[in-house]
Amino acid sequence: MNRGWLLATFILLWIAGCMVQLEPPRPPGALRIGTLRVDGTGVFLNQTRARDGMQVYDGDTLTTEANSSATVEFLQGGLVQLDEQTDPIFKLLRESLCILVNIVKGQVFVNSGNMCIEIQTQNLAGALNSSINMHVTSEQSVLTVLQGAIRVTEPRELSVRALEQVVISQSEVKGPYVLSREDLDKVVAWRWRFESLLLHPPGSFRPAPLPPSPRFRYLPGNPTTPPPIPPPYPYPSETR
Repeated sequence: MNRGWLLATFILLWIAGCMVQLEPPRPPGALRIGTLRVDGTGVFLNQTRARDGMQVYDGDTLTTEANSSATVEFLQGGLVQLDEQTDPIFKLLRESLCILVNIVKGQVFVNSGNMCIEIQTQNLAGALNSSINMHVTSEQSVLTVLQGAIRVTEPRELSVRALEQVVISQSEVKGPYVLSREDLDKVVAWRWRFESLLLHPPGSFRPAPLPPSPRFRYLPGNPTTPPPIPPPYPYPSETR
């Protein structure tokens, strides 16, 4: 084989190697807990660049960079969507069969669905049966409950219900405060920057038609319009 063929073969093998997406490293026996969906190029699973449809396992770390978001759809129902610059760790609590989402920094939307999900930050811990938004910084954790309720267990016992928000730092707990629907819209407005994750029903990666703005989804007096659901919940990815 001449040098030309050798060079061409090397180039083809190099290109093929670049195109192969290796699964991120994991310890033996790790259990699968969900499926990953991505929006943007800055999503990493265990420090490996992630792609749509990858599987998420017990102990995995998910990281989003600027202008990128990711959603984990859990096998037993429920989901977690990450805003940009967010890096949670997922752990299966085998005694209770709950998913623990440990957020170091950033912002997440969580819909527990039928899944037992616990949330943890440096300032709080709680078990939820609800839809929530959590924004975590080095100074504080801001918990907003959109639907249902969450039982906060740390730093002290506290029940936070729908339309309420608490701000928890290392030194104090503020709230709960009652928010208006307009305030709730603002809290989760970041999700609409990543519409591709909202337009896929759970378990599907096929695009769906763009929905109208949730504020104008229903027209009063239209006999074909279903009974109104207070905006902005549920969003398209949580309606099934």
